[in-house]
Amino acid sequence: MDVVVLDGYSGEVVLEVTRDRALDLAPEWGPDSRTLLWSSDRSGIPQLVSTVVDPARGAVGERRAVTAVPTGASFPAVDPDGDWVYFSLYTAEGWELARVPFDPSLWTASPPTDPRFQQEVETRAPPEVEGSLRPYAALPSLRPRYWIPILLPGEDTPDGSLLAPFLGFATAGSDLVGRHSLALQGAISLSGRELNGRLEYAWAGLGNPVLDLRVEQEWDGDGPFRVRRDPDAPVQTLYIREREQRASLGATLLRRRWTWFASVSGRAGMVWESRRLL
Repeated sequence: MDVVVLDGYSGEVVLEVTRDRALDLAPEWGPDSRTLLWSSDRSGIPQLVSTVVDPARGAVGERRAVTAVPTGASFPAVDPDGDWVYFSLYTAEGWELARVPFDPSLWTASPPTDPRFQQEVETRAPPEVEGSLRPYAALPSLRPRYWIPILLPGEDTPDGSLLAPFLGFATAGSDLVGRHSLALQGAISLSGRELNGRLEYAWAGLGNPVLDLRVEQEWDGDGPFRVRRDPDAPVQTLYIREREQRASLGATLLRRRWTWFASVSGRAGMVWESRRLL
């Protein structure tokens, strides 16, 4: 990681301040807008270093050592008055806040580069790989690779069970490039007569919008309800066993940026309901 100066409008590199194998981090301008400070481990231990740069002329001055601590220093920040350089100092207790005067006359020559950063980087051509090109296949990576057990409680009545407990599983998967994704959940009642389930599939092959399909079935029970068919008839206690089926199609428009994310979704579908009095 190196320190460079970028053009504020085009974002292009106009000056390379460092170009080595060391880790150069957290650059900070001094109050004169010419002095540049950053942290570098080129000596073997992270220290604050500084130099004077002139991007217009493409000039980089002599590198100076701002700190020489045995444990490491990083993340410099110059106070608004330009009197102090605050930084993170590594100690036996962890990272702590420290400061040194902002006085270039006190800064010494930068120590020599650690030998490990002086070695030439060996460059090798990538090895040749034999094989054949073929169209992308989503199914091998789309296959779900986990499952989660599901236990749903049933609903009881004084006369017996309205709905027995449900036992099932849930799983999900997506392909390698995120073009397809699916989620599946299913549970069957212990009586074997009712089935709860949900299938969701999303396709991002268009890029924008993302299309999705949902199909669901759910059993539910409600009650008790006390009814009297006529004034002289006895009161009856009734329960409702309900099956609801849903199918819908949706579309989601996405807008992604580095600092924010927004989406707008629309959905249309049908609902079928079946109720039985018990």
